[in-house]
Amino acid sequence: MNRIFKTKWSDSHKQYVVTDENHSNKGKTAKSAVTLAVSALMLVAGAASATYIEPGFKAQDAAQMGQAKTSWETAEYQKNWGLSALKASTAYALGFHAQSVKVGMMDSGILTTHKELSGDRWHTVAASGEFTHDGERYPQYAYGRTPQDTGKYKKGDKFTVDGAYKAGVNDNHGTGCAGVYAGNRDGSGMHGVAWGSDFYSANTGGSDDMNYGPFPDYGFFKAGYDALVNSGVKIINNSFGTNLKQVDERGNIVYYYYSGPELTTVHDIEYEYFLFKKQYNEGPSFVDAAWDAVKGKDVIQVFTNGNNDRANPYHRALYPYFNPEAEAQWIAIAGLKQVDSLNAPSNYKLEVKFNEAGYAKYWTLVGPGQNGNTANIAGDDKYGRYGGTSMAAPFVSGAFAVLASRYQDMSALQVREVLLTTANHKNTDGTDMEGWANASGDAPAEGEVSDRMGWGVPDLEKGMYGLGQLSGKFEYNLKAGNLDVWSNDISQIALDQRAREDLAWLKSATEDGTTDGKVVVSNVLTDYKLTNTSTASANQDGREHNYDLAGIKDKNISLEDAKKWRLEYYEKRAAAIRTKIANGLYDGSLVKNGDGTLVLTGNNTFRGGVTLNEGSLYGFNDSFGITETAAGKANGLVTVNGGKFGVVNKYDDKLTLKGTITDGASDHSVDAVINAGGTFLVMAGQDVEMGTLTFKDGAGYSVSSTDIDVLKAAYEGNAQTGTVKLDKLTGLDAAAANPDYALFKTELTFDETSSILTGTLSADKSLSLANYGSGNGRKIGQAIDAERTGALFESLLSASKAQVESTYASLGDDFYLNSRNASIVNGLTLTRAVKDQAAGIGEGRVVEMADGNGRLWATGIGAWSSIDYGSSDMDSNFYAGLIGAEVDVADSTKIGVFFGAGTTENKAGSFKVESNDIHVGLYGLTNVEDIASIHYGFIYTHQSADANRTLTVKDLAGYNKWSGDADVTQIFAEAAFKGFNTAAYSVEPYFGLAWIHAESDGYSESVGGMTFTTNPEDQDLQVSSLGIRAGVPFSFGAAKVTLKGDLAWNHFFGDTEAEARMNLAGSGTALIKGGELSDMATVGLGVEAQLSKTATFGLSYTGAYDGDVTMHGLRANLRFAF
Repeated sequence: MNRIFKTKWSDSHKQYVVTDENHSNKGKTAKSAVTLAVSALMLVAGAASATYIEPGFKAQDAAQMGQAKTSWETAEYQKNWGLSALKASTAYALGFHAQSVKVGMMDSGILTTHKELSGDRWHTVAASGEFTHDGERYPQYAYGRTPQDTGKYKKGDKFTVDGAYKAGVNDNHGTGCAGVYAGNRDGSGMHGVAWGSDFYSANTGGSDDMNYGPFPDYGFFKAGYDALVNSGVKIINNSFGTNLKQVDERGNIVYYYYSGPELTTVHDIEYEYFLFKKQYNEGPSFVDAAWDAVKGKDVIQVFTNGNNDRANPYHRALYPYFNPEAEAQWIAIAGLKQVDSLNAPSNYKLEVKFNEAGYAKYWTLVGPGQNGNTANIAGDDKYGRYGGTSMAAPFVSGAFAVLASRYQDMSALQVREVLLTTANHKNTDGTDMEGWANASGDAPAEGEVSDRMGWGVPDLEKGMYGLGQLSGKFEYNLKAGNLDVWSNDISQIALDQRAREDLAWLKSATEDGTTDGKVVVSNVLTDYKLTNTSTASANQDGREHNYDLAGIKDKNISLEDAKKWRLEYYEKRAAAIRTKIANGLYDGSLVKNGDGTLVLTGNNTFRGGVTLNEGSLYGFNDSFGITETAAGKANGLVTVNGGKFGVVNKYDDKLTLKGTITDGASDHSVDAVINAGGTFLVMAGQDVEMGTLTFKDGAGYSVSSTDIDVLKAAYEGNAQTGTVKLDKLTGLDAAAANPDYALFKTELTFDETSSILTGTLSADKSLSLANYGSGNGRKIGQAIDAERTGALFESLLSASKAQVESTYASLGDDFYLNSRNASIVNGLTLTRAVKDQAAGIGEGRVVEMADGNGRLWATGIGAWSSIDYGSSDMDSNFYAGLIGAEVDVADSTKIGVFFGAGTTENKAGSFKVESNDIHVGLYGLTNVEDIASIHYGFIYTHQSADANRTLTVKDLAGYNKWSGDADVTQIFAEAAFKGFNTAAYSVEPYFGLAWIHAESDGYSESVGGMTFTTNPEDQDLQVSSLGIRAGVPFSFGAAKVTLKGDLAWNHFFGDTEAEARMNLAGSGTALIKGGELSDMATVGLGVEAQLSKTATFGLSYTGAYDGDVTMHGLRANLRFAF
């Protein structure tokens, strides 16, 4: 049986709790007595089952980080040394494990019943279509002593495949890769890097022996890649297959590590590119399918370099070298191993038996590729060892997914930049990993990439703290309410390295040796590799060869084709480089968009400047880059077109838990230009220095702070000041003060003598948090102001008036409480239906029934209400079906019982509550001669509800879902006077009383890391009813029919307002109330017809009206006498 695991943060445990869904002890209430009984048994069984409690916990502050990291490094974690090499425990300790990230894989299917690969995170995708050319999957199978089926396919053949492992077609490869990638963390076996991700598997239709030379079909792979992209994945891991194979003079495949063509020089890699062009008749290859599927989409493709002792990757990983537009969505993978697993397990080296970075170095990473442990198809709980770049790749893809959960406002392409630029090439002792030096033997300068290891090994510790370098223009759209902190030093050293190499190549490819000359290619035969020649060093026997290639009938390339195909990719590369030159992309720049807040605290040396268009941007004066001059480093430049910009010299990092970060000495500062629509902030409580500050017409200025203690002090009446010492100030007169605070007033002055700009932040004594809002909002404000501590209080200190008002309105929304009112009103409709069944208005006088003392009945109820209690304006839909039986226990008394089920849906804006309802009850009717009748009874309703709404705090919005139970109990009695009844009609005035008890579960909501817990209080109220009902019998053909009517006035008293206590994220507790139930008119109108000697059928309308409620309901009922 598959076990489904879900991981969620537990506030009570202060840790992650992993639950086995197959042992869940809470579900929706059943709608029949049988199901209720079964559910009860399941609850008992569920209580006895164990729930896996995750020992790893999320650190709450910097002091906890060490302990938190250790808590994740369990035996399950340590099954693969690769997790330690990636420093994954740091990311887990900060709360990031790829949650809410969709990841994909193209491979030989996954064993969906394996314990590591099962549950609601795991998905397979289906693909179908037609093959687009003739081909074969395993051309190397035709060679050797025992040739095998090469897996041929024909153009036009149809295919259908899904991502699940299929015995006889697939092998273990996909299952193994998936385990490393995202295997379940459940306390046993091993777990993958991205254990919180949603995983989608596509199928290659074969085994890992599928040859990824120029053979796989474009149409087949395009369909599979499209299916993955359409499922929403952000990254696709491609570890499948084996390389193009050389065939020796005896007709055998060459020894494994030397089996592929030589890939040492650019001519070598170009030759394989030529083979792809030739074999596919210049049409699209399967690698083109990978690109076409993601082109223009926010998806990354990851390809292994290969497992041969080669200096460059095979073509699929090298694809961007010939197609530069694909580079931003490509990652190539080399392999890593431990130097000594026993004596030096934390020292690593490049696996030299695998293909290295070579000309793909700017998009290559190195993943753990030896001596690991992962899922195996031998059984649902079986594991196996692994090695190769096949397993290195899912480590890297998993690391990407973890970073994607950290940077949820970044595109996949931007997360890739973080992954690359924060990669590591150092051992824990600070030494370079073996293999980091270039193939020439020279070590890359610090910050440069290696032509053997590329950027290095993904580092999920450094990756938590922002980019490591800029590789061009980085446009970051940080959404409203979101905060990001980058504390890494951000350079552009690799970009400078790239620029030198790109410009040198471009000049070598032009006719006149300039960057803008005509692109030309050589006409000299010896400047091309036109057949599969190889040098002695590339072969196991140390001799030169010109091996044949498995599956390639003609391995030779004509000079004309080579020239044409070289010119084709030369022109692509030249165009890409020229675009970078024209757009200044060889200088790294940062553009901040979106209303969120970005904080930079690194000593940053990128040269392209920073542009702020929206939101807030804070940083140290050396965090905004530099401008290089002949004299050395000059200041960075910030251009503010919108949003708010401020310079700080310390910052308390509560996002990535670095603690208080303080600016150190630097050789550069920052200049800023504030354009129309932008605002410069003097940061109270801090004294900083800048270069030049220029205000343009329409610019603004204000005073603010990122320090909660400063804001608290100002709110308490202690004015706070901050200063900015400037080299030069221009245009202050053109700017305008634009503070927008709910609680503070600001003042800005400039001393020309000292060139110091001073800002003062002080409390507005006429305002406090208790002055805003109304109704529940005002109570919330008063509670916060009285407490003056906690996350909500701190968040609101810097809020605008509109933000405070909107926060109070959202927190104080009484919808959930008014849903209880709706349930009470719906309960009255239910009570009316039961009373009518008991009364059978006119029965015994106007409807002839069979002799007997028992009756069965069924009724269906539908009621649709518009409710405007308190601050809510909601719609409520109520449905119920009841089945009952009654028996005469005396000449004047009958007793009945009923059972029913239904649903309730209440909705207002983003707030929605849906419940499955169970109704049970007893009722009775006693007639007192012909003078009066007395109805009495008991009704119990249980609601199992699911609720959701979007909660807003300041500029944060959080979508919340929760489940809970509610119960409504009624005891009612009613007396009717029957003295006016005649054979021609019945008229019965009545008076009734009901006692109602309502209770419901509490619930928690979160937004921006703040948790709000609401606990409704029990409610006891009473209802008095004064009304009159009437019935008029008549004949309609052969049928006997009765028209019925009912009119009543209902008065509520007692606990007429639902109340709840809301814990305000540690900032106090407020008593909030729902709307008040007062007086209500109800009306009923219906018709009842005798169907037979023993049966009647009725249809009626019910309405309820007061100043806040308009309800319309329909009811149908069927009665049988026996």
